[in-house]
Order: sequence, then structure tokens, then C-alpha cells
Amino acid sequence: MKEILFDALASGRGEHILFVDDEPAICALAQTFLERLGYRVTAHTDPEEALAQFHEAPDQFALVLTNLIMPRMTGVQLAKRISQVRPRLPIVMVTGFSGAWTLAKLREFGIRDLISKPMTLAMLAAAVRRALLAAANEGSTHD
Repeated sequence: MKEILFDALASGRGEHILFVDDEPAICALAQTFLERLGYRVTAHTDPEEALAQFHEAPDQFALVLTNLIMPRMTGVQLAKRISQVRPRLPIVMVTGFSGAWTLAKLREFGIRDLISKPMTLAMLAAAVRRALLAAANEGSTHD
């Protein structure tokens, strides 16, 4: 049954994803799930550490998935800083509370999609695939 679930979802082709969420359990689950779909994943619970690793080799990542509300740096702040280095790198925001943030407003910061929590694994797989396909169609996976 588990194999059928994974076979039915959009799978990756080794693309490297930077996943950032302050909840260790969410990071571990997302990393396991995305790797099982064929992506390479670097997960961080600290957005500042994630940003530091991004700055070491910004071209290694094909996509960033980040939580909106985190201590010390929000997902929007992280997206702004990443977009300063790679303006067309696809960024997907995951949140349980978007408040006044709309997808149109978030797009100003390079965010391509917004996933609401609680998210299903199918929602996550679909959002990742959509963002990567849109970036590939624009020829922007590497600036």
C-alpha cells in the first residue's frame, strides 16, 4: 500500500531542496518523504543556519521550502535574503497561519506557492513539482 501511495505522487529527479521549519519532527518527516520521492533534501530547524548553508553554495539548491513563522527569522525574511542572491530560485511557503499574507503579496518576495498546514504529503509533493516545473519552464533553476 505504501508503494502505491509513493508511485501515485509526482516524484523528483534528484533535485536538491532546502527545507526549513523550526519543528524537528516536521523537518524529519518532510525530509524522509521528499527523499523517498527522489529529491535530495537538506533540512534545517534554524533559519539562520539554513541561510548560512545556502550562502556557502547557493547554486546547489533547486528549491526552498520554508515555514512562515519561526523564531529569529520569519520565512518571508529568509525568502527575501535568498532572493537577493538567487532572485528566480523557487521558494514555497508552508504555514499554519498566514494572517494578512496572501500569495500575491508573498510573490513580491520570490515565493511561488503557499501550502497551508495541516498539509498532506500529496499537497507537499504537488507544490514541489509545480514550483520546479514552473522554474524549469522559465529556465531559472540556476540563475
